Amino acid sequence: MVLSLGSTLAAATCPVTVNTNTDCGYVFTIGPSGAITGAAVAGAHPYDGQDDTLVGIVNNWNKTFTGPISLTGLDIFGFDGDGICTYVTNSGCAGTGYEGPGVKFTVTDANSGIVNVNGLAAGAATFFSLEGDPSIVGAVNIAPTNNTPEPATLSLIGLGLTGLYFIRRRRTV
Repeated sequence: MVLSLGSTLAAATCPVTVNTNTDCGYVFTIGPSGAITGAAVAGAHPYDGQDDTLVGIVNNWNKTFTGPISLTGLDIFGFDGDGICTYVTNSGCAGTGYEGPGVKFTVTDANSGIVNVNGLAAGAATFFSLEGDPSIVGAVNIAPTNNTPEPATLSLIGLGLTGLYFIRRRRTV
């Protein structure tokens, strides 16, 4: 069921090339709780006709997502110059030619790196590409996002602690 859902989401997520048959080869979904899951799309062809994988990210959370997704896999970050941007024009690509709109990479080595997603609105989707088939994508580690409290939240916490202080002080006097 998850794979067929991935195929449905893929059509609205990734750009089409002459070699793709399902649009995305792999789809990450940010769920309603903010948890991220990923699934290979059954039967997907590499977008370059050889070995590269088109990856979609769908934000089904009710908040804008900004955060890192750490990936490992055999040579998935061993970029050889045929990223998705060489196949799709005017798609918001940047950087290495493998990065889609709102996506930047921090590459550790050919086998590991971080996909940094910036400002993916609730209900929106984006994409990027990797060197390699979806079946070789290894460990997926979702680093926690930096959810800094808003100033109003900090003020309310401070006010609450001050109130507790005075209640405790009144009891001891």
